[in-house]
Amino acid sequence: MTRASASGRANGPSGLLRRVVTLAAACLIAGGCGPRRLAPDMKLMRENLPDRFDDRDWAVVLRENVRDNLVDYDHLQDHRAPLERFLAYISVVGPFKTPPQFRTSQERTAYWINCYNALVLRFVLEQYPTETAYPVVGPNLEYDFAFPVDGQPMTLHDVEVRALRDSQEDVRVLFCLCAAAKGCPPLQAEPFRGPDLPRRLRLAAQQAMADPNIVRRDDVDQRLLVWMTLLTRQAEFIRYYERTKATTGATLINVLLDFADPQTRRLIHSAEDYDLGVIPFDRRLNRWEPPPKVDETGSD
Repeated sequence: MTRASASGRANGPSGLLRRVVTLAAACLIAGGCGPRRLAPDMKLMRENLPDRFDDRDWAVVLRENVRDNLVDYDHLQDHRAPLERFLAYISVVGPFKTPPQFRTSQERTAYWINCYNALVLRFVLEQYPTETAYPVVGPNLEYDFAFPVDGQPMTLHDVEVRALRDSQEDVRVLFCLCAAAKGCPPLQAEPFRGPDLPRRLRLAAQQAMADPNIVRRDDVDQRLLVWMTLLTRQAEFIRYYERTKATTGATLINVLLDFADPQTRRLIHSAEDYDLGVIPFDRRLNRWEPPPKVDETGSD
């Protein structure tokens, strides 16, 4: 996902020039315009590091803050210790720093997925409260924040690249990465773990195909609308399909049908003759809000 252009804002040429000059000066002073580097709170880390990867704190974060496929950021902001402890932990533990804990590609892939999702929460809290993690003008979630992971500073894009690499380019990983918007796949309520990863990837793809934010049919204009990432990266999805099915000449429809459960497969089949279109990106923050209280007094 890319940040929308701000060129349409009514600032005029002189205002634009001033901003460019100001930005250039700031870059020179700072010694470069790289991502903003955030630091873990190492004081929160448990004293003795276990011999096996420990995702207990991450499990607590998910269990206590994921509600109805959304995130209770208000609660998370007030109860940050488990998230901060997990982030401190992954800053010094990972496939490079502690390779014996990540012997299989599935264990490494699960590690990167969990890191990505934890970092998203941390980066959102850096801006919270906010209506969106994708402002028209402002930091780019994928590239403008960096955090130490496995011993080196990484952006979300860096982590995504490693997740895909260690999964042998299994594009279903993209359905497991929650990018903090209502128009993205939701945050799963349990950590990803190596032994269970094949099942979790299969379920994530099925859930995505059944999600109207990812795939839906527009019978009025006779279009099959899909998540922006499916269109912009369809070559990757098709390569994955052709590789795993040992075939050639596939289309994105073949991919969607293969990922879908039987019910969603029927819906996609019924729209095979439709043109493909993109679902407008819903950039609103994936924030859970408590339902309005019901007046039990019966008063008007």
